[in-house]
Amino acid sequence: EKDYQKAYDIFKEAHDFHYPAATFQLARYYESGILPSVPKNNKLAQKYYRQAALNSYCKAMYRLSMAYLHGEIDCKKSKKESIRWLHRCTWSIDAKEQIVVGEAMYQLSKFYEKGMTTDKEKDQKSAASYLRMAAEKYCVDAQDYLGYCYQHGHLTYPCNMKKAVYWFTQAANGHCIEAKISLCHLYLTGSLPDIPQDDSEALYWIRRAANTTYVSNTTQRFSKAKAQYILGWFYEEGLENILEKNTKEAIKWYLKA
Repeated sequence: EKDYQKAYDIFKEAHDFHYPAATFQLARYYESGILPSVPKNNKLAQKYYRQAALNSYCKAMYRLSMAYLHGEIDCKKSKKESIRWLHRCTWSIDAKEQIVVGEAMYQLSKFYEKGMTTDKEKDQKSAASYLRMAAEKYCVDAQDYLGYCYQHGHLTYPCNMKKAVYWFTQAANGHCIEAKISLCHLYLTGSLPDIPQDDSEALYWIRRAANTTYVSNTTQRFSKAKAQYILGWFYEEGLENILEKNTKEAIKWYLKA
């Protein structure tokens, strides 16, 4: 059974011994206000995040970078400060923090793609480099976008459908709904020489997308609804030798969407 008060007391004691992971947890308590005895306090949240970040704790660095980017927890909006903390986060060699490092690299890639300097070509190369590094560190959003880049020849990456499918598959296996939809589309159309038309693969991926159980934000909810609509359309139209027309199932999935 969850006991937030007991957890807080343990984190506080560990924080007093300068354990940065515990300091980070204290910051989360003050940011959320989930515990009646620890009311929401943005200034204290920022203070503890900063303490943990200055002790090289990656999750705290990343949270501060996002706070500066969006103007949260009493941080004044500052692109410069956001980028500074992202860069510091990417320097971590802690094996346990590499997922967060990947997220930071993905955010830096987006900054460079939008333009960080007057040298557009250099920025695009930096964006491509950070994107690949993020994808290799299992950032699913980066893997999905790298698949898109290979599909469309974007960000210095040449069109390469085999690599597009590889990265979409990596992202899809990491629970990225959009990547599953992209794979469905590629297998359904089969319009490119590297990707044979395969209705069974298309159906497999759209079912996985439509039946996704973990949805944490509005973007994912929209993607899931899109997948459910596509699955409904498959049932309405049928897939030759794979899926018979089924109006009842079609309506069920349309209603879910």
